[in-house]
Amino acid sequence: MATALDQILLANKDHDVLMALLSHYRNYPEWVVTVAFYKALHIVDAVCLESGFVPCGHAHRLDLLKRRPAWQPIHRHYQPLWIASGIARYLFDSDAQQGYGKFIDYMPVDDVVTHAVGKRLLGVEQTALQAMKSPELKKRLKQLDPAKLPVIPSSPSPPPASTNPST
Repeated sequence: MATALDQILLANKDHDVLMALLSHYRNYPEWVVTVAFYKALHIVDAVCLESGFVPCGHAHRLDLLKRRPAWQPIHRHYQPLWIASGIARYLFDSDAQQGYGKFIDYMPVDDVVTHAVGKRLLGVEQTALQAMKSPELKKRLKQLDPAKLPVIPSSPSPPPASTNPST
């Protein structure tokens, strides 16, 4: 059976793949979200195993996070990432019973970086680190550095209002 450290080591491999994919996030948004989710899953499994719980599938994992008060902050970030990953893989949201023609119909491509990775995965990491008891696990986890995420161009500013009174 895998240990909490085994799960952290898997999360670190996911981290390395994610960092490589992020330079091409516009071409592979589905894969970025999916790898981000699996990094989160391995982190969650480490938290569960460290506390003596063995997660048995997605529903059980979500239930563990939801029912344990100390883990509810993790759940708030993990569940939306789980849903996004399901849509990225199957183009279907089983909770909402809604299908999509393509993933970017659900999540605009830049939101993959700002929301899925920069908010949700980062949130899972931060809240899981608070829940972890072992300093060794905390030390071994490769963490996202928001400064290393791709810079998302801002939306173009609207043109200035005309100062010509005749227009």
